[in-house]
Amino acid sequence: MFDRNLIDYLPPVLRNIDDFIAISDAVQPEIKKAWDSLESVMNNQFTDSADEIGISVWEKELGIVPSKSESLEYRRQRIKIAQAFGVVYTLRWLTDWAKSFYNNNLIQVSTEDYFLKISIPVSENWLNVYDMLRDKIPQNMMIKPTLIYSRPLNFKLKTAVHTTLKTKIKSEADNE
Repeated sequence: MFDRNLIDYLPPVLRNIDDFIAISDAVQPEIKKAWDSLESVMNNQFTDSADEIGISVWEKELGIVPSKSESLEYRRQRIKIAQAFGVVYTLRWLTDWAKSFYNNNLIQVSTEDYFLKISIPVSENWLNVYDMLRDKIPQNMMIKPTLIYSRPLNFKLKTAVHTTLKTKIKSEADNE
């Protein structure tokens, strides 16, 4: 916090001159604002002293999406955990995240023997959702997707969708 007056930095001879007093009084609020901003930037470098803006920058950097109901202290703890262990996602969060893409309840998520079973409605972006999902689950889990068709597809298109998915899963399994 900037609690000093600029007039105090002038030599004692100049402190009583009206022009210098007026200049000092005019510039003082801007200098205080600059020092306060500098202090905020310094505090936001560390999660323990970060304010709302600093915490939101850390969340954006770490890929954490906060809900509106989370307190600042809770968000601060999530950032510390993400810095120490990587971002941790729960099954409930994963289900809500997947549902946010489709705005419906067709998404079903469950885990069994290190497989994440998920039912995904086929749409234009289902492959993007699959790729993003791969980044959100632990590396020791595999995804077993079930595709849900909202309208009948012709045989060629259905085959193309399944072939793309099989190729993607096979390449992931080969990389493991």
